[in-house]
Amino acid sequence: MAKVLFIGAVHEALPAFEALCASHDVEVSGVVTLKNAMAVSGGCSVDISTAAERHGITTHILSDLNTPLLVEDIVPFGADMAFVVGWNRLIPQPVLDVFPLGVYGFHASALPRDRGRAPVNWAIIKGYTRTANTMMRLSAGVDLGDVVDQRFTPIFYDDTCATVYSRIADLGAQMIISNLPAILAGRLSTTRQDPSEGNNLPKRTPDMGVVDWTMAPTEIHNWVRAQTSPYPGAFSELNGRRVSIWSTSPPSVNANLGGDLRPGTIVQADAGGVVVQAELGTIRLTSLTWADGSPVDHEQLDVGNAFSQPAGDWASWAKGLGARPERLVFGAA
Repeated sequence: MAKVLFIGAVHEALPAFEALCASHDVEVSGVVTLKNAMAVSGGCSVDISTAAERHGITTHILSDLNTPLLVEDIVPFGADMAFVVGWNRLIPQPVLDVFPLGVYGFHASALPRDRGRAPVNWAIIKGYTRTANTMMRLSAGVDLGDVVDQRFTPIFYDDTCATVYSRIADLGAQMIISNLPAILAGRLSTTRQDPSEGNNLPKRTPDMGVVDWTMAPTEIHNWVRAQTSPYPGAFSELNGRRVSIWSTSPPSVNANLGGDLRPGTIVQADAGGVVVQAELGTIRLTSLTWADGSPVDHEQLDVGNAFSQPAGDWASWAKGLGARPERLVFGAA
């Protein structure tokens, strides 16, 4: 029976891991994960070692993502192939060469479209109505491996990254089970990617969550749900105080209570949330917290007060346009 090494550290990894453990065609001989799972950026980490212990599988634990994965770390597992799910570092070529049946990984986009970081966040920000999970035979490049399989999922108007990634994870587990027989038989068919095709997404950081109130209500709705928990969240400033915005109501097409008020102006505040003027209408913010994590009492906010507008260069960088400004300030660029 072929042996598999599993490498992973995020919630998306668990369905894939459990699918491999349930397979009668392979034996999971070991797991590589992180000592401190929270070292995975974005807050989507999971303790794979606990699941491995439950299955009686030996775990090799790296101290953090900056610890290199070495050949001597994985040779003792005697694995014929490896599956990598939710690992934010490239697997070095010497490690790839250890596995005679290959190393397989996943990327949450319809490759070659949207290579790089935070593909689901960007998909929601950009208003995509569907995305995909792509299974690859890994190479040393960034999301450039030969495509094994690709399966799609819709993005609904009330989805967040967490709900989309849940479906992405299920698609990954399905692709593993579907393609294992061909891998084991040595008859796997793959499609080579052309590095000149597609695009590369920029990395997202917490400072990129700033809200540009000159966006349309739909764009702000997408912005918030793309960065809500488990991510650091969208944010703005009100009277010099940082405010995190965790959810909004999907805006209606004709919602425009504020008329010609400056974008960011509060036009209504009640128990159900805060209605704010945007560029082409209004949007209701339904869950807000102050910087210390305490909830914002919507009804205590003053109608006519306004959230601060970030400087133009900050707002552009947050949307993936241009380099990070030297200073992240509210007000004119």
